[in-house]
Amino acid sequence: MHALAKRYSDDLLFTIIDINQHPLMPSLAGLHAGGGISVENLRTGELFPYLDDISATELEGFIIGLIKGAVALWDGLRPSDVSHDEL
Repeated sequence: MHALAKRYSDDLLFTIIDINQHPLMPSLAGLHAGGGISVENLRTGELFPYLDDISATELEGFIIGLIKGAVALWDGLRPSDVSHDEL
C-alpha cells in the first residue's frame, strides 16, 4: 500500500486511523465502525469510501475508477451498523 500511496500522493490523501483510539473517526470518513478505506481528493475535498476488505491491486483499481469518474462520491450520510425500524 505504501508504494501506491506514494504514487498518488499529489492528488489523494492516505491516512491510517486506529479505531480503538478514535472510534468516531470512521463514520466521519463515510465508513462503518469496523473500518475500511476512504480516499480523499485533495483538490476537491471529496471523500470516496470503500467499505469492503481490499488489496493494493483492488485499491489501485478503485483509484483509477475515481480518476475516471466511475466511483460515486460519498453522499455525506454516515453508515450505520444498526438499523432502526421503530419509526
